[in-house]
Amino acid sequence: MPLDPARLAMVRHLDDGGLEAQCPVCAASDGDSRGQHLRVFPDGRFACVAHAGDALHRKQIWAIAGDKSEGRPWVRPLSTSRTPPRVQACLEEMHVLRDRILGSPWTIEAIAAASPARIPASTADQVAAVLCLFKPTDVVWTGGLHDSGQAWHAKHFRTVQEWLQDGRPGPRISTCTFKPGSISRSQENVQRRRFLVVESDELDHAQQGAVVRWLMAGGLKLRAVVDTRGRSLHAWFDLPGKRSLEQLAIQLPALGMDSSLFNPVQPVRLPGWRRSDNSLCPRLLYLSPAP
Repeated sequence: MPLDPARLAMVRHLDDGGLEAQCPVCAASDGDSRGQHLRVFPDGRFACVAHAGDALHRKQIWAIAGDKSEGRPWVRPLSTSRTPPRVQACLEEMHVLRDRILGSPWTIEAIAAASPARIPASTADQVAAVLCLFKPTDVVWTGGLHDSGQAWHAKHFRTVQEWLQDGRPGPRISTCTFKPGSISRSQENVQRRRFLVVESDELDHAQQGAVVRWLMAGGLKLRAVVDTRGRSLHAWFDLPGKRSLEQLAIQLPALGMDSSLFNPVQPVRLPGWRRSDNSLCPRLLYLSPAP
């Protein structure tokens, strides 16, 4: 293999036999904190999705993490017959568009001013507004990161009606719905995926806003934006169709957005619960409820 996995950080093995890892070049400039930029394909080729088509960037990756027993850097372009042309074309397009998209910032203040619906003043009402993006009979999980998998976790799986009437939701929520009787926030228990949430720990707030606005211009319906009061904004979109979702899974990481939220059971923050790292409370910035 052209790269030595032992020289990489945050390595994850993928179902196709390849790897996902932190790009060592991006990491050297405080980027790719989630370890999602570097792809190593089953045949040994590799690329950084944030610098697609950049031969110099690949050489720098090899200089840091290359398997020197290969005798030379593997710098063959990603666009080979073994790479799907649609994927390569999409990556190259995003490489060209990235600066243009991120160069049109949308600030927190501007996002809040553009909200179609009034943002409730109380955090309890903000939580209710997020829950009401789902249907009343949807079974929704809310809780802490580890409130899943045991019999006593059944109380974290309730219909929206039940959460609004009896429970105290939070501090996190999944953006899909679950089968009645679920006790585990697992893929096999997902009944329906309702939303796509996009966020980034790499881009600043205004740059994340720029990506959100670009997605809106492309036809995605924005329902809510939660300021996590940390590094990221969580932008809730109506789930696009399968083909669009597959394309976004290529485009968004190339723009610096995190790919982890393409996992439908990945939890996101609800307003009102203090963070353990800075004691600040996430807040709702933007709301566009379904008619």
